[in-house]
Amino acid sequence: MKLKRRGEILSEAAQIFCENGYRGTNVRDLGQRLGVEAASLYNYFESKEDILKTICFNMLDQFEAGRQEVLIMGGTPEEMFRHAVATHIGMLKRNLYSSTVYLQDWRYLYNPEDYARFKAHKDGYEAYFLAIMEACNKTGFLKIKNVKHDFNFVFSAMNWVVQWDRIEDEFENEVKTTVDIITDLILGGLK
Repeated sequence: MKLKRRGEILSEAAQIFCENGYRGTNVRDLGQRLGVEAASLYNYFESKEDILKTICFNMLDQFEAGRQEVLIMGGTPEEMFRHAVATHIGMLKRNLYSSTVYLQDWRYLYNPEDYARFKAHKDGYEAYFLAIMEACNKTGFLKIKNVKHDFNFVFSAMNWVVQWDRIEDEFENEVKTTVDIITDLILGGLK
């Protein structure tokens, strides 16, 4: 029961953080949204930052699982690139509010150990994606002119999905359509 309630709190917190921003939300807002006293939330989390940390690290774990899936599947650099883009965007679309918090509010992890751990994992995920792009460049699938700029373009294009639609959906066909559109736009710009 407690685990289910934690999940409900995280879900509502992610949505409220998206609406008001992490800094613009307090525990009273969250308690009010859930129909409970703010103090009762401390039975589940130590603080508002603990809620943020949990949301961010849950998403980080999902991105890491997606990375592992792509690496295990393997394939040509082109296949890995397409699969990595599909996995990344699919994760964003299926977890719209949590992924928005992950992308925008991780900087508010004030605990130095949490911040450093999160940043190291995030940097590792981005390095894996960059390695795939560089492999695609070597095969001629991508034509990278400036690694930093092209990488930022690809990540920005993928991550902007969270701004397109605030309505969470579980329809794989819509995720696939979004993946196809973004992949085609990315490839059109990098070929």
